[in-house]
Amino acid sequence: SGAGPENSRCFPGAGAPGREAQPVDRERRGVPGARVHRGRLRQRVGHLRGGGAGDRRAAEGHRISSKRTEKVFKTDHSSAMAVAGVAGLCLDMAKLFRTELEHYEKIEGAQLVLQGKANKLAHMIKQNFPAALQGLIVVPIFVGYDPKLRKGRIFKYDVIGGIYEEEGYYATGSGGKDARNTIKKLYQADLDEEAALKLALEALYDAAEEDAATAGPDTMHNIYPSIKTVTAQ
Repeated sequence: SGAGPENSRCFPGAGAPGREAQPVDRERRGVPGARVHRGRLRQRVGHLRGGGAGDRRAAEGHRISSKRTEKVFKTDHSSAMAVAGVAGLCLDMAKLFRTELEHYEKIEGAQLVLQGKANKLAHMIKQNFPAALQGLIVVPIFVGYDPKLRKGRIFKYDVIGGIYEEEGYYATGSGGKDARNTIKKLYQADLDEEAALKLALEALYDAAEEDAATAGPDTMHNIYPSIKTVTAQ
């Protein structure tokens, strides 16, 4: 899920180990020969628990720049984010957001409530707006378990930091529409974790068939979609 013609896809979830993000070169437009790597994301979260899957592809123009980019990040023990847009900025924002949450917890001795975390990320996106005007867009999805409401929650954002809550599932990016079409037909509110993850993967595969910027599994090079989960634990 990402913005722009080139992207890579990912799916967030906390509490499950993920592969380390591969370094992605980042150069700004206007520099001779510069390339901007874009990423795309997708995500799905269920009721008390959730999960998601994302591909590993990053692209520059019509070329594949990376086949192993990680776009799903744990932010703390009960939340996670997936990044979409220009890969370098996305990775920087994910790391900074995680650091900000850790700093708050150390200073205050308590975690931010889930809504507070979502608002913090919205503020970070808003600070990126000048770069977004130049096409350097970051549009993440944030998910987490809310102990007060006793359910998983999904937050999506626009390029100016607007925050919107989704129910049940969401997918975005150049292949997001294809993924949502698959999920919409098969989604049920009472899916267990295994069924939810299978549905997320099926949606990812369908999107990969329609969208050149979305990668399916690459068995030859042992590259598979990222899968992570967020649970009450």
